[in-house]
Amino acid sequence: MKSGILVYDIGTTSVKSALFTGTGALAGSVSKPYKTEYPQPGWAEQDPDLFWEAAVLGTRELLASPEAAGLGVEAIGLTGHMNGCLPVDAAGRPPHPLGRASWRERV
Repeated sequence: MKSGILVYDIGTTSVKSALFTGTGALAGSVSKPYKTEYPQPGWAEQDPDLFWEAAVLGTRELLASPEAAGLGVEAIGLTGHMNGCLPVDAAGRPPHPLGRASWRERV
């Protein structure tokens, strides 16, 4: 099996996933979008679980493509939101995924 490199760019509108051969040739790429909510002017929220779901869907699509045949994933690369942060609790879970009680209701 030939070496492959799987990379993800977790951006503000989608997760872009790409698979490269061990020599750096692009074998395939896919983008899986997700929603941004704007609860009031100047605010933007995204459900962090959607980042994961988009990465999983993109990975499945890439690895099932004819271009990926014979490629094994030897390395994974990640990039993420440029000026954002995603706080997590002690278990590594976001404390406020979209759809749960708002922070105002928990304070």
